[in-house]
Amino acid sequence: MDTGQQAERMSRRIGGFTLTCRFICSALVAAPLFYRSFVTDGDAYHFLALVLLAPIAGLVLVANSMFCLFRYRNIESSWIGIVFILVGVIGVLVTWHFLPQFRM
Repeated sequence: MDTGQQAERMSRRIGGFTLTCRFICSALVAAPLFYRSFVTDGDAYHFLALVLLAPIAGLVLVANSMFCLFRYRNIESSWIGIVFILVGVIGVLVTWHFLPQFRM
């Protein structure tokens, strides 16, 4: 295998930045759901911070997944990109679900 084929083969896989971004953003999207489900005596300020971070993480996850969807055109990367786009959309919907609880 020559260097050109090896470089082409390596460029088909996503990088460490994308993996880290997907992990952190998915955790931030899921955090309000887990916090609300498992923490019984939680602080409202922590919960509000998690609810406000969820749509930001969701939008970053959607942007990153759209980039990967157009850059890596094999079928596995496309399905994984679509799954993470759905997780990002859930992050935005989490805010619409939980934010009305903070009426003042």
